[in-house]
Amino acid sequence: MQINYRATARRFGTLDLLDPRVNVLVGGTILRESVQRAGGHLRTGLALYHVGSLQPDNASRAERYAGSVSRWMNRLKQPGALRLVKQ
Repeated sequence: MQINYRATARRFGTLDLLDPRVNVLVGGTILRESVQRAGGHLRTGLALYHVGSLQPDNASRAERYAGSVSRWMNRLKQPGALRLVKQ
C-alpha cells in the first residue's frame, strides 16, 4: 500500500513499513479510518486516504485516485480475475 512514511511514523512510531505485513496492516488501519471519516462511503474514504483531507486544492487529485482504485476493484470482482497463470 502507499503510505506516507513521515506522517505514519509520527502517528504509529518507528515501524518497518517495508515489511509487507506491517505495511498492509497500517495501510488498512488508515483506510478503515478514512472510510469511517467519510461516513462509510468507500469512494470518499479512498479519496481521504490518498490526500488526507478534501480541501479544494487537492479534491481533483483525490477524485482521480478514488476513481482509479474503484475501477481496479471492479475489475478484480470479475470472474477469473485472480486466476493464477500456469507456466
